Amino acid sequence: MDSFLNQYTLLMSKISHTYIADTIRLDFLLHIIIGELIYLILVKKFKVAPIASLIIVIIVALTKEFFDSFTMTNEFQENITDFLFTVFLPALSVVISKKTKSTKKTLN
Repeated sequence: MDSFLNQYTLLMSKISHTYIADTIRLDFLLHIIIGELIYLILVKKFKVAPIASLIIVIIVALTKEFFDSFTMTNEFQENITDFLFTVFLPALSVVISKKTKSTKKTLN
């Protein structure tokens, strides 16, 4: 188990210190993509309600950041930032879906 945690920590450290075009951290981009991917799979494939899917994404992100706080040497601010990047697009998707539904009701 120690070997797995060491490998995980090394991989996450490498990802955290990799930049795309010397601007965007790969870590942030992956949090955004994976958060939205989980959300879309839940909504589109498993037909879970958007708000329930968002709650699941929040639970997964909080659980991941909680375990990272024990296994990695990152700071509390980095955990918060990672969480916000993970949840941003799914939360935006929920807002857009609610606005779209209310607009459709108004038009009918």
